[in-house]
Amino acid sequence: MLPQIFSFGPIHLYSYGLMLALAFYVGATWLWRDARARGWDENHVATLSLVLLVVSVVGARAMFVGTHWSDYAGNPVEALKVWRGGLTLYGGILLAIPTGIFYCLRVGLPLWRVADAFAPPLALGMALGRVGCFLNGCCYGLPTRLPWGVMFPPSAYSSMQFPGHHLHPSQLYITVAELGAMGLLVALRDRLRPGQLWWLFVMLDSVIRFLVDYTRYYEPSAYLLPNFALSQALSVGLFAAALVMYALLGRAPAAQPSAEHAAR
Repeated sequence: MLPQIFSFGPIHLYSYGLMLALAFYVGATWLWRDARARGWDENHVATLSLVLLVVSVVGARAMFVGTHWSDYAGNPVEALKVWRGGLTLYGGILLAIPTGIFYCLRVGLPLWRVADAFAPPLALGMALGRVGCFLNGCCYGLPTRLPWGVMFPPSAYSSMQFPGHHLHPSQLYITVAELGAMGLLVALRDRLRPGQLWWLFVMLDSVIRFLVDYTRYYEPSAYLLPNFALSQALSVGLFAAALVMYALLGRAPAAQPSAEHAAR
């Protein structure tokens, strides 16, 4: 655990913020290179990346604060300090999807192909972001006796909740799983109908989150039923919606070869 990389006077570099910045940089660079290779307007793609970054952080932070309100009720200003950790990615996804659709339609980008291009970099970005969670000590797991259980320092949030216990490294479970998802998505690129790769990513991410959430600590207010958290309900809903969209796009008539493929 290393929540703060260094501090110099009023300047603080937090590991969580650093990993988020790294995730965005690596993912955006990958996406921009892909856009250039496919002949898309790079300015539109760059703008879309920045817009989605902002709305994703806003949505993810809003959902995290909403499901952990007792941590912020006494000092609501803390809810604005995103760099200290605390994002629920589903909140970001639920806000980013309609925003991305609106922007692509507005500027004339090929909606489903752009969505497909986002999928592998986004999986990589999620993997890097969870490393930031681990270093920050947030999004921690439940107590475990497994040999890879982690004991955080006494000052960590988790140690205040579970003093003296080894915990599931739930953050790193997601990192490993998202890297595996990224590898599968890369292997299937250009082998599926437009849009299917994106919805496959949503399905994979939903399964990952649903399973890992059984090892993760949530406040009682975040549970809809015993051992069934709100995030798991969202996982089920997103998986079902993604499965329907994947099937519908698979039945769509085959598109004519595009210029981007003809040039390859």
